[in-house]
Amino acid sequence: MNNQEIINNEEKMKNSEKIEVLLVTFGHGQMGYDIRIKDDTATIADYLAALDYFAQQYMTDCQGCDGCCHERAPLTILDIEPLASLLQQSQYSAHQVITAFAYIEVFADGAIDISLKRNHQYGCYFLDSKNKICTQHQARPFVCRSHFCLAKSEQAQALRSIIANKGMDALIHLLWQEQQAGADKILPLLDPSDYENDYLRDKRSYDQVILKDILPADFWRQIYKDTI
Repeated sequence: MNNQEIINNEEKMKNSEKIEVLLVTFGHGQMGYDIRIKDDTATIADYLAALDYFAQQYMTDCQGCDGCCHERAPLTILDIEPLASLLQQSQYSAHQVITAFAYIEVFADGAIDISLKRNHQYGCYFLDSKNKICTQHQARPFVCRSHFCLAKSEQAQALRSIIANKGMDALIHLLWQEQQAGADKILPLLDPSDYENDYLRDKRSYDQVILKDILPADFWRQIYKDTI
């Protein structure tokens, strides 16, 4: 292990002190994990660091396995900046990023879904199908960073879903704002209040989003465990 890896692991351990990921056994004997938040300043970055630290302790390296790379990969407003780094230009818009890397699907009931493009084999756009590795691992979206092949408790699943859903709503609202300012129309007519999220609107990175500020109050009381 080189010095950079040691520093990265120490940082992940430090961040994981705010969020604990626990190895648990469910009632039917299946192994899985649960989550508890121990610090009310914990961010999405702390959450991802805690998952990484847990994976290093209990999970095998998944390189060479593409089992999850054929599933839908929804995008959030926090995925725009990492994906924009792949465009290699100094300025970008969410429209440019979505046009380059994503599909937008509008359902009969008006619901909107934004997810990563698929390759001709229906795998992820970034998947190297021959070697079964992600070609853009550092830019992969939140749903990829927060997933590994282990069962989740109900509250662990709910935490991940809330972040993904609120993040997509904020992304849709951002795209609508860009459209109103003259960007190409890639969204249908919609009521922007359905996708409004004042807190996430100006957030662009995981460390800017405090979990307590985006989680419903009743769910926060459930998942937050003050150990002081």
